[in-house]
Amino acid sequence: MNFRSLRSLTGVALAAGCAGKPAAPPPPPPAPPPSPNIVSIHAGPSPHHVQLVKLGDGKTFADLMGALKNSGPPPAWMGLVAGPNTPMPPTDTTSATVTLEPGHYALICMIPDQNRVPHFALGMAQPLEVTPVAGPVAAEPAADLEIGLVDYAFSESAPLTAGAHTIRVVNNGQQPHEVLIVRLDGKATAAGLAHWVEGAMKGPPPTGVRLMGGTAAMMPGSHTLVNVKLATGTYGLLCFVPDIKDGKEHTRHGMIKELKVS
Repeated sequence: MNFRSLRSLTGVALAAGCAGKPAAPPPPPPAPPPSPNIVSIHAGPSPHHVQLVKLGDGKTFADLMGALKNSGPPPAWMGLVAGPNTPMPPTDTTSATVTLEPGHYALICMIPDQNRVPHFALGMAQPLEVTPVAGPVAAEPAADLEIGLVDYAFSESAPLTAGAHTIRVVNNGQQPHEVLIVRLDGKATAAGLAHWVEGAMKGPPPTGVRLMGGTAAMMPGSHTLVNVKLATGTYGLLCFVPDIKDGKEHTRHGMIKELKVS
């Protein structure tokens, strides 16, 4: 598994796919001016996301990969900076707009396989260098809706409606959170999806669930913008980030919600 990265005029386009075996990461591309729009493009049968990590305290990509081998909470210098959450494999795409400050970063996929081995341990990790730019900083796109994240719940500034939306996702909690947006058809439920994920994704995924993206984990007080196109129906919001106190997924603490889109 690996990332294949390209620099584009609007941001960094990331292809998240399966390459059969770990591969050495290519040289990190320079980042464009903030705020880049980061697109996750699936090219394999497994679910993936793009988790951006900012490395503090002079730490390196090698330091990060070493720290990720340890159990327990992540080190304080590992800053989670969002990124596009999981689209539906094998061909769907999702995008997120993230403001990046200059510094050392990494792109990793933290989703585990059925043996509970996270994809970054299978080679799905890559360094990224963000360099200062001259001139004005690009403005973020305007959002028409806001989703708030707290410990352990979601809130919406207005009811979700059918159509294309740019959603500003804000972490108002005391620890990192994500939002995974899913469409629920037929008898599918958000609780059923959570049960499957919490059970190490053994067996086929629940019928009627379609992954719609969202944002990967981000630190308290931060925000990102995600683009989604919704049809009428039932949707779920879920957070699978491990709790900093007990290590359990936040879905086990009740951070799961179903809502109707009309």
